[in-house]
Amino acid sequence: MKRLGFVIGVIVLLIAVMPVSDNLPAQAAALSQPQEALVLPPPQEPPTVFDWHTQGKVTSVKNQGGYGSCYAFASIANIESKILMRTSAPPLMSCTCGDICVNTTGWWRDGGTFNASATPIQSAVDSATSGDTICVKDGNYHENVDVNTANLTIQSENGTANCVVNASNPDDHVFNVTADWVNITGFMVGNATEAYNAGIYLSTAAHCNVSNNNVINNYRGIYLYYSSNNTLTSNSASNNSDGIYLWYSSNNTFTNNTATNNYHCGMYLYYSSNNTLTNNTASNNDYHGVWLDESSNNTLTNNTASDNNYDGILLYFSSNNTFTSNSASNNSDGIYLHSSSNNTIYNNYFNNTNNAYDDGTNAWNTTKTPGINIIGGHYLGGNYWSNYSGNDTNRDGIGDTPYNITGGSNKDYLPLTTPAFIDVIRNLPDTVRRGETFNVTVTFTAPEDKFNTISLTDLCPDGWNVTVDATWCTPNANAVLATGNKVEIGWFGEPGVGFDNGTPFSALYKVTVPAYAPLGIHTFSGVLEYYLGGEGPYYENMIGDSEVDVIGATLEGQVNFTIPLDPAPCGTWIQSFVVKGFAPGIPPNATNALWTRIATTDEYGVFTVPKLDADTYDIGIKNCTCLSELEAGVVLTEGNITEVTFDPIREADCDENDMGNAADRGLLYNGWNSPNIIQGGHLCDLDRDGAITAADRGLLYDNWNAGGAAYGGF
Repeated sequence: MKRLGFVIGVIVLLIAVMPVSDNLPAQAAALSQPQEALVLPPPQEPPTVFDWHTQGKVTSVKNQGGYGSCYAFASIANIESKILMRTSAPPLMSCTCGDICVNTTGWWRDGGTFNASATPIQSAVDSATSGDTICVKDGNYHENVDVNTANLTIQSENGTANCVVNASNPDDHVFNVTADWVNITGFMVGNATEAYNAGIYLSTAAHCNVSNNNVINNYRGIYLYYSSNNTLTSNSASNNSDGIYLWYSSNNTFTNNTATNNYHCGMYLYYSSNNTLTNNTASNNDYHGVWLDESSNNTLTNNTASDNNYDGILLYFSSNNTFTSNSASNNSDGIYLHSSSNNTIYNNYFNNTNNAYDDGTNAWNTTKTPGINIIGGHYLGGNYWSNYSGNDTNRDGIGDTPYNITGGSNKDYLPLTTPAFIDVIRNLPDTVRRGETFNVTVTFTAPEDKFNTISLTDLCPDGWNVTVDATWCTPNANAVLATGNKVEIGWFGEPGVGFDNGTPFSALYKVTVPAYAPLGIHTFSGVLEYYLGGEGPYYENMIGDSEVDVIGATLEGQVNFTIPLDPAPCGTWIQSFVVKGFAPGIPPNATNALWTRIATTDEYGVFTVPKLDADTYDIGIKNCTCLSELEAGVVLTEGNITEVTFDPIREADCDENDMGNAADRGLLYNGWNSPNIIQGGHLCDLDRDGAITAADRGLLYDNWNAGGAAYGGF
């Protein structure tokens, strides 16, 4: 006990009097002061190794001289290290998905320190500068974010399924954007449930991009207030009062958005003009799909409004809008116009309880123009009406009598009807050979009576030759003409009568592939022109086969090794390698190959090179470590597979210069006993056993100054 007391006394004395460290008094003073809580970074994977020595937190060993005071020195060193560890600066953080990263407990700049915050998205926005991208990590966030810095991008890291932002105050917007050029992307946004608040709110903002968000359970989903020249793309707005809501906002573009199951409207525009809505869907809303309220000069194209309880599309005191190629189905009213004039509505599809109401003056069709309409007919004109009861005697897809619009005197003078469709089916072989002549057949059926003046025109690939005979067709053709690669076949029918509905037609002609045709895919293009009675002409493009493959000759190679095939991939050339063909008997070199291909083997060492010109070749293969001896006089024939076995030699070439020498030896030693040398290629693993060892060194010396150069360096 006396010895223990003596030791303790010495330690205390030494602590008091010995100048162990120049900065110890300041450190001790710092330790005695109240310390700020250490701010921890967000959870990350722990390092596999951590050493305080490398962090500069362990002081150097002190020379105790003749004092014999090792215990005291150890105690002092421990105190020093504790001080250094406690007073260290927080670690620097990386942000790989933006300039600023956010998680549920705070935010940090790339290369900066972590900043704890109860409202981390807002804190990041407040700390951002123009041009920054804020990347929000997965998690559930509860805050209301005000964005008043221009040219910011706020995006989730992994999309709406993983990043949810709910309003902490339901009587405020979740995202309130009052600056221009702001992008909001990839969030699920909700809980702004009090009146007039929105999930995403743009106020007097321009050139903003709102995309790929899921906005649910708000009073308004996405709300533009006096905001123009913005883009909304691929957002989903559901279970809000209004899905997408515009108030005095113009020149905006909506594309591929979905507004469903909202309590009022899917999309509502109030005093908003010159907006473009394309490929949007508004369905299953309690009132209206799309409502234009005192809004003019908007363009709606390819939108779908379906299964809404009231109107698919509603116009109220709205003028000079254009509706084309939209579909309104299964609504109470397809389209309803009240006190609205000078709107243009054509090439739309209506299938509803009541298709249309119009008490103003509007245009319900354009002029009859050739073109594919919304139901696949041959002409643009009016709209398709599911309850149209008129006839189409000439089967041109345009009704003979107008469609009357309820509510006034408006009419669709060119209502669309189901036209006479014809399936014109071409049949081609999958593959052909140079010099081969093959048959082409085209079949179709008369769609109606009085089907006449029929002309089939087909274009074969350039330079190919066609022959045809009237008797090869059923019924026999009235006229045939073959000019180079173009064939024309005609049937006229009885004047005024033509062919009866259901009459089958078959055309046959022969095509010869030129001997010089390029190998690969070649395309046919054709059209059928016809009349129904005296009306026409009508046109149908051919369907079915449109391409043939000129295959040429095929080389199938087998690579044999003298070592076992396992373990893969060392036993076979699964890595890509070069296959080259040379003129027979001509010494090969790096520039005189007639063709070059890249190939890989399967697990059995077999590879295939298709689409080669038929001829006789000397063929060799090479990858980074092996070179085959040339297989001489290989005959490749058109349309056939030629099998060749390649016997490789050990080239001992690590650097792919076609020679085993001192440079390869250096690479070999660099990779000694390391598996890294075979990543992306075998390199110096000459025996392909998965490691660089003495066996590879032996192969290198056995092939010193020999290799590809001995075979022309190909």
